[in-house]
Amino acid sequence: MDQEKIGKFICECRKGKGLTQAALAEKLNVSDRAVSKWERGICLMDMSLLKPLSEILGVSVNELLAGEKIEEETKLDDDIIIDSIDKYSKKRTNKCVLKIVLGIIIVIILIPILFLTINHVFKTHQIGWKTLEIMNVSDKFYTALENKDYEIVQNLLLSKGYNTFENGISDTEEYVEFLKQVNDKGVNFLNHEYNQCWFNGTDYTVSYELEIEYDGEIGYMWVSSCTLNGKINSLHWSYQEGKQIPNEEIWEDIKRLFLY
Repeated sequence: MDQEKIGKFICECRKGKGLTQAALAEKLNVSDRAVSKWERGICLMDMSLLKPLSEILGVSVNELLAGEKIEEETKLDDDIIIDSIDKYSKKRTNKCVLKIVLGIIIVIILIPILFLTINHVFKTHQIGWKTLEIMNVSDKFYTALENKDYEIVQNLLLSKGYNTFENGISDTEEYVEFLKQVNDKGVNFLNHEYNQCWFNGTDYTVSYELEIEYDGEIGYMWVSSCTLNGKINSLHWSYQEGKQIPNEEIWEDIKRLFLY
């Protein structure tokens, strides 16, 4: 439909009936600004106004939408035109409603996914910083073992006041005293190499491969530590086949150090 052509036709018909824009607007219960927009081709009237507007202007709905007079024999029935427009409008409305419903469904589906994604990223970020904290504490602890810095070793251990593994070591002072005894026997901790860090739901643990020297022999063991409030809360060791120090008594002493 040609909006400008329809607008000019409305203007001509209105003037032909001796009506002002305000008078026509009053009859249709709309504003005179709305009539002005129709006549300037800015927009079309609401489809519900087609019938009353055509009756006021003395033209058919067919002529109104064509923007010109139409010979009688070629005119389409007004009711057929209005019914067709009504059906088309309903189809468009249904499509719009369907799009809105689909949009709402998609949003409902995406919100939980987005929430879970954000939550995962946030948790990962938290774990990342926690890992750095644990690694920092653990690294300082094993470095102190290697340097035989007993004061730092004691400061980094959390005194528990109990002995979980029944290895005779239950607090930081006992631990340092036993460490000194092991060192005095000729055991040296040479190096620690980071292995992995994990979270089991309650604790963060970091593990290393610890290089140990005794009487010219080199041995290795996996050691892991949990931290709490910036201190080592527990120590564990695990066996590496064929990598232990040959002296069994010394090896047992070393294992006791990592059952805290």
